Amino acid sequence: MQILFVPDPRLSYQGLARDNVRLPLRDDQVIRHFIRVSELIVQVMNRGERISQYGHVSVPAHEIVPLQEACAFLGTSLVSGLRDHDLCLCESGNKYKRCHGRGWSSVLGA
Repeated sequence: MQILFVPDPRLSYQGLARDNVRLPLRDDQVIRHFIRVSELIVQVMNRGERISQYGHVSVPAHEIVPLQEACAFLGTSLVSGLRDHDLCLCESGNKYKRCHGRGWSSVLGA
């Protein structure tokens, strides 16, 4: 997995949290899911008044834990080289796109 950070001089800091722009370098469902989960985590972390808070931010577990678990699973999948047509890492015997990929596509809208 490779991550590339590129500064955008058109953007400036306004005192509020701002999400990164994430773009896939190849068309793959696992990558799209990882990006979407990452975006959702930032949305949850910055919901309401939390957008202007710094340091430790208190977030209800039922909002963040499922997203963190999905992010961990997808991160492990990406590091292992999993593609959407490979067998899912959960060892179900199904391809990712027919296993976790199918379930998360409906939840994540990705």
